[in-house]
Amino acid sequence: AAGCGRQNTSQMCHCPEGSRPILDRESCIEAAQILIPQLPGGGNNPCGGSWEKATTTEDKYNDPVGCFSGGDLQEPCSSVYLNTHFAAAESLPCASHMGCNQLCVTDAKSAKSPTMEAVHV
Repeated sequence: AAGCGRQNTSQMCHCPEGSRPILDRESCIEAAQILIPQLPGGGNNPCGGSWEKATTTEDKYNDPVGCFSGGDLQEPCSSVYLNTHFAAAESLPCASHMGCNQLCVTDAKSAKSPTMEAVHV
């Protein structure tokens, strides 16, 4: 998924229609396990060896709501962030990272768009 990146702040992060942001840590870790495929050769592996260790909480007004993966070129591994600044869905840029993919949840089947994915829990 292409997600949204800070190089283009007009690209807002939001969940696909029919899904909503993940606002708790446990569901965020579960979504990362399902939605972030580990690639051959170690790509997309969780930083620290597990999604539990790779998931950190932040409180930022200019990052995506809830659970998202954030890429930084210096890190060969994947990190997941839980932004607790917002309590409801809102379209926001990816200001603190090189690129973001918002992880979302749906009550029905998986919701997908060309740039974002959601998981059913």
